[in-house]
Amino acid sequence: MRNLLLISFITSILYLNPVISKNSEASLLDIFKDPQEQCMDIVTKNNKDSSGILSHAAYVCSGANRSTIKCMNKLIKKIGEGIGSASHAASVCTGKKN
Repeated sequence: MRNLLLISFITSILYLNPVISKNSEASLLDIFKDPQEQCMDIVTKNNKDSSGILSHAAYVCSGANRSTIKCMNKLIKKIGEGIGSASHAASVCTGKKN
């Protein structure tokens, strides 16, 4: 009986924990993401209203690596977070044309 309660308690902690949840915006599991996926997340988060943004994000983020993410963060911080700034930063840091 004690083991059953322990297992149910641990399961509920893991199930309800927002850090592990997929709905969480930032989590500890982001370190396991591919740099291209991180780049696409940044571009789509910055351009929520644009239609066709996923295909554009996939294009500008293709070939992204860890240094691309660092470059993007520096450029976004420098030019500000406006509409299209992340897309522009991704295209500059990967060498793609918009």
